[in-house]
Amino acid sequence: MGRNEHNLDCFSAFRDLAVLTGETRYAAAAAILRWLESEPYAPDRAHPGNGREDQNYATDISSWGVLSLGPEKKGLLKYAERMSLTRKSFRGRAVIEGFDFGGPYRDTTFPDRDAVWLEGTAQMAVAYRLAGEE
Repeated sequence: MGRNEHNLDCFSAFRDLAVLTGETRYAAAAAILRWLESEPYAPDRAHPGNGREDQNYATDISSWGVLSLGPEKKGLLKYAERMSLTRKSFRGRAVIEGFDFGGPYRDTTFPDRDAVWLEGTAQMAVAYRLAGEE
């Protein structure tokens, strides 16, 4: 079962390797990109899902989507807000706002929003910046 996060990683690695080395043998990035944009990240899809057999949601599918495929995919950020943006209080005083990892992955229709995922929140912050959404 393929994971879209890993597909994005492969695309970005091959694309950047081609740029850094100038070698055309890394043109696999173009094929991966065509697949990503025609399948999980196709404009008519409600959300990309985690993989071919796993249509659950994980926040990094949105952040990595923008970071790998570019700012034109910034609609994924709004989707992440609806699915995983959460607020948690710390010891009843401080309120922390950020993004949860995603759904609980068991017969889910998504979000559980049970925690602020710091790594994922940082990824989302960088994706917002790339997309021009301060």
